[in-house]
Amino acid sequence: QRFVGMSFLATQEGYDEIIEESILWKDTYGTNEMIPHYMLWDIVHWNTFYPTIPRFASFDSKVHTDLVLSTSEVKYGEDTVFIKKDVRFNPN
Repeated sequence: QRFVGMSFLATQEGYDEIIEESILWKDTYGTNEMIPHYMLWDIVHWNTFYPTIPRFASFDSKVHTDLVLSTSEVKYGEDTVFIKKDVRFNPN
């Protein structure tokens, strides 16, 4: 529900892009790890609906100077490892 609400709010406020790395989903299996948006959603398909709904854009430090990106490895099971990206406002 929050995701849909955030999408509507972005549209109402005139934002046409959402930074993909800023959306994380809670793991319901008790690991307390957050799952990156791209692991659950077909972003390319979502973006075909632009400009009706905001599109997802990747973080670019040259464009998004007010944000900072951090990365970490997340391991699921014995063999599955992916890079989790997290975008926050730059405190400086």
